[in-house]
Amino acid sequence: MAKTIKVKNPVLPEKEDTFLTSKYTSGAALTVKDVEGWAANDIAVVGHPGDEQAEGKRVDNVSANFTLNLTGALKHTHAVDQPVYRSDYDQISLERKPSGGSFAEIAEGKFNIEWDERDGFSKVPVAAGVDADTYRWRFYNTGTLLYSDYSGE
Repeated sequence: MAKTIKVKNPVLPEKEDTFLTSKYTSGAALTVKDVEGWAANDIAVVGHPGDEQAEGKRVDNVSANFTLNLTGALKHTHAVDQPVYRSDYDQISLERKPSGGSFAEIAEGKFNIEWDERDGFSKVPVAAGVDADTYRWRFYNTGTLLYSDYSGE
């Protein structure tokens, strides 16, 4: 029986790190007000987390001309003055422990964090999950290959 596990998204700063100074329509570059402190493998979250069409993408490199070059295009158009937040992570690694077993990452693999979910939770489907299973998760950065600490069980 399939289950869906809700994972609370990483906490981002209360104030944006920067904001768009030109409209984003396509491509893999964001023109922003300030690039100070940004680095390759940071995750640029465009839009307020929880707002419709908020999305994140890993930064490939940072240009001195106020550009965050991303590893790929965003899905949505974003207006001038949209906030851009910095996250350390872009994916969720969910682990399942069956009754009497040990923890292992679910067969579906890692999932992208859903920054546009109004309740602040990403939903991770687990095809093999049952009510007696125990779960834990940690966040993952696809660029640095680093994980956060584990959640509670």
